[in-house]
Amino acid sequence: MEEFFKVLDKKQKAIIDDLLLHVEKRTNLKPVIMFSIPAFKITNDVMLAFDITKTYLGLYTTDQHAINRSKPRFDTALFGVCTVKVDYRYKKNIDIIKDICDDVIMHHMAFNATDLIKALDDPNHRYRDLAYEKILEIIEENLIHELDFKFFLYHEKKDYVLKGIGMVLKALEYDKKHDYDKHLIDYLKVLDHPLISVVLETFYGLQIWIYYKPYLKQTIKTYIRGVDFSRFKPHQIEKIQVEIEKIKAL
Repeated sequence: MEEFFKVLDKKQKAIIDDLLLHVEKRTNLKPVIMFSIPAFKITNDVMLAFDITKTYLGLYTTDQHAINRSKPRFDTALFGVCTVKVDYRYKKNIDIIKDICDDVIMHHMAFNATDLIKALDDPNHRYRDLAYEKILEIIEENLIHELDFKFFLYHEKKDYVLKGIGMVLKALEYDKKHDYDKHLIDYLKVLDHPLISVVLETFYGLQIWIYYKPYLKQTIKTYIRGVDFSRFKPHQIEKIQVEIEKIKAL
């Protein structure tokens, strides 16, 4: 590693240090020198590696899809089959390189539910979204016993509540034993949320509840008749009423 850094100036070294630290924090892996540049072996088949010269910063990865997905985000960049090279004088380019690394890491590394839940509070909103998508994959694989839905549904942050709604609805799709019926009341209590956007999202989800759990339809209809929406403005209550009528019609 020392040999690689010897030829770098102060700015180049700082950029590479920043990128290496970024990946280390995400993966708990240490970089090694591969093909004369620092690299991370994400899996047996997937790697991330960095190179920097006077004219470009290069990212190399065997995940071609991650590079292809990033193309529209760059103003100017040179793309190879497994590479992207950018002008590192612009912070935007370095941020996109980090996002590509996050994409590769989240799609290929194995994470447990606890790590993914922590990632939902990451400063980078794209990484939070990737973690959420990964959680939905875990739900699909029936590893849902590790998730505390109530934690999300009752969270003070709107983003957490909306993700909690999504997780519950995804779980219903794969619930064949009615294990998640018990979460209906927790879900319905989200109708007491102070934000109209959250309440409307909750109503949209109730249609999914009824689709997968038709025997709970009357319970849902009875509950929403008793919810007080007077905290909202008249035009917002009109929107709520539209959603209530949709539920009634099911």
